[in-house]
Amino acid sequence: MNRRSVLAAGTVALTGCTGAVDDALEAPDAEEVERLIREAINELRATASASGLDASTTLAEAATRHSRDMAERDFYGHENPDGEMPWHRVPCQAGEVIHRGDLGEMRNQGSDETWYTTDTEGMVGYVMEGWEGSSDHLQTLTDREWSRVGVGVYIDQDMGEFFATAMVC
Repeated sequence: MNRRSVLAAGTVALTGCTGAVDDALEAPDAEEVERLIREAINELRATASASGLDASTTLAEAATRHSRDMAERDFYGHENPDGEMPWHRVPCQAGEVIHRGDLGEMRNQGSDETWYTTDTEGMVGYVMEGWEGSSDHLQTLTDREWSRVGVGVYIDQDMGEFFATAMVC
């Protein structure tokens, strides 16, 4: 059973229990989330004594396309179903970090912190905590070879989920 089937089955089960389900969950503004994630990445880099990254429209557009692609084609990974990797999506040898979650109450694996991803700060906190909690993602974000970053967030209110991608070159 794929992720969407499980989510749909869960919604049906909840409908019977609660008596009402909102047509669409509230969600933060994706552009604001992207801006705050870029700022948080640069703050993280400062604590690692790495220089800040310049915002890149090219990287941001590719990151947004990848986030949307994961939602629309129901996969979660750096490699898309066509075999395309991050460096195929942009004109550089890109690094990439991704995260996904549901709209609502979320907790990263191994964390005691609860994040409310229907709130801008909650979504940013959830994504950044997830990336910082992974040594590979943390290494990618703080690597001194990078000079540019693009962040793309896709929020699917109908499915009640979101995907975040940060690409670095």
